[in-house]
Amino acid sequence: MIIKQGDPIQHSRQRLFVFTGPRGSGKTTLACEELPPSQIDKMVYVDFENSGNNFREKINRRGKDFGLYVNTLERFGHSLPSSDDLLSRIDKGDAPWVGGKEQNMFIDFFKYTIAEINQIPNNKYKTITFDTGEKLEAGMAAYVEANKRKFGVTDTSYGRLWTVGVYPLYQHILQGLWDRGIDTVILNFHLKSVWEGKRPVPGKVTHAGKKLLYYLSSLMIWLVNDSRNPHKEPAGLVLKERLGDVDVNEKEDKWINKTMLPPRIPICDWDHINAYLTSGYNYSN
Repeated sequence: MIIKQGDPIQHSRQRLFVFTGPRGSGKTTLACEELPPSQIDKMVYVDFENSGNNFREKINRRGKDFGLYVNTLERFGHSLPSSDDLLSRIDKGDAPWVGGKEQNMFIDFFKYTIAEINQIPNNKYKTITFDTGEKLEAGMAAYVEANKRKFGVTDTSYGRLWTVGVYPLYQHILQGLWDRGIDTVILNFHLKSVWEGKRPVPGKVTHAGKKLLYYLSSLMIWLVNDSRNPHKEPAGLVLKERLGDVDVNEKEDKWINKTMLPPRIPICDWDHINAYLTSGYNYSN
């Protein structure tokens, strides 16, 4: 789906960051601020829900902007189901669309998103953010469902559609972005209910996004509101970190592996995250 261009490819760190949390917990802010202000023009921001328009308006007042801002609502408006509706359908084991008309809309949405990605030149941007990822995943599922033979899907059950068709497509898209010299792909997701059988479990939630992302991600953080912080910054529960450091004890000829982030980041912003990634975290303290 993503066609490589002719420019020389530079080395990319190939990182995937996944952020989740309740509405208003700061997912968009954390994603938008992954690069410092001086490098915000190195970020591609793909906005599926007008999530980043407020942040963008504020930085525009200061003469800054994303390197590329794609707002899919300008093309599709509110014709697609909301993320809450998508999550409810998927949680029940149903397809995200109701009928062929909605499925075709998701296919068009996916093709449009891929067409925008295909216009990204090599080695120009450092980060790309998709906010939020539910509609991207639904678009991939609709596309694979309509092209089952192409993806080798013979079992028509919805679960097999994901494991056989969508997961490889997911990996292909991510690799295509990294191959363009992008260092970091960021995916934001809402929370969803936990289901047992056909009923939601009262009071239980988990992060949206497919399990594949847990295995592929370099960093996965669950943001939680914390009113104790001075500016109501969220705290962050580190679900996965693959950013640890490796050192060498030359005297004893041993490797020294260091986990850099704590299980809970009290103030989850990039100042604190980067401080931990520089100095590490002492579990004994």
